[in-house]
Amino acid sequence: IQFGYVTLFAAAFPLTAALALLNNCIEIRTDAYKLLQATQRPKHRSCADIGTWGSILDIITTAAILTNCALVGFTSHGLFFYL
Repeated sequence: IQFGYVTLFAAAFPLTAALALLNNCIEIRTDAYKLLQATQRPKHRSCADIGTWGSILDIITTAAILTNCALVGFTSHGLFFYL
C-alpha cells in the first residue's frame, strides 16, 4: 500500500517519499525489538519468487507513471499552450 501511495502521488506531494522512509526506519527498529526481545524467531519458509505480487507491482508502477504524467500535465500551464 505504501508503494502505491509513494509512486501514485509523487507529483502531488513530493514529501511522501521522505515520510515513507522515516516510517520504514521506525518500523524496522520496532520490529527488530519485537523479534529480539518479545518473541522467538519465525520458522523459515522458502519460495521460488514473490508470485502474484510481481504482477501487482507492475500494474501499480504503470498506473503511477500515467497518474504522475496526468497530474503534471493538467496542473501545469503548458497544457493551455496546445489548446
